Amino acid sequence: LSGGQRRAEIAGILLQNGWDVLVQRLGLLEFLPGGWRRKLLVSSVLPDSDADSDKPPPLPVPQAMRQTLEQLGPTFIKLGQVLSTRADLLPEDYILELKKLQQNVPPVPWSQMEPVLLEEWNTKQYLIASGDPSHEIRKAQRVEDIFENFNPVPIAAGSLGQAYRARIRSGEESKEVIVKIQRPGILPVVDADIRILKD
Repeated sequence: LSGGQRRAEIAGILLQNGWDVLVQRLGLLEFLPGGWRRKLLVSSVLPDSDADSDKPPPLPVPQAMRQTLEQLGPTFIKLGQVLSTRADLLPEDYILELKKLQQNVPPVPWSQMEPVLLEEWNTKQYLIASGDPSHEIRKAQRVEDIFENFNPVPIAAGSLGQAYRARIRSGEESKEVIVKIQRPGILPVVDADIRILKD
């Protein structure tokens, strides 16, 4: 994602959730499509004279804040999780709502997670072989090519990844393991978000 693409996405989500004041204050107006920009300038609750005020924009209701952070994606969910521990910054009703981000992250379906696991496994096989020519490359086309048993229902879903139970064969023994898989397509989004947050 380019910074501009992600800024446009963030501005759109903020606007859809009633954060027009924040869109203006953060200088995200220019990233909105022309029609949205004109509508916002006409209907905003923030008069032009207040646009440069040092007064912080009003907070939305706690549930709207949590839902917006969820829609903005993993980086902002993490930010919400951190804010849920900061009773010195937010009122109690916001803290209680943001704590839901610690537990209620919707899981990504297995059909989208399995390709991430297979790509990581296969890449690692080639990397090991490049340093050790005697290494036999075991390319996997499905999760059963890697694990003796794998439960595709996650035991935990977080903002950055999901955890699964599996069994691997180690010599003559079989042992249970936990496999953590990063959510698909997350790195470019997190990278763009961190650059935007720094700005």
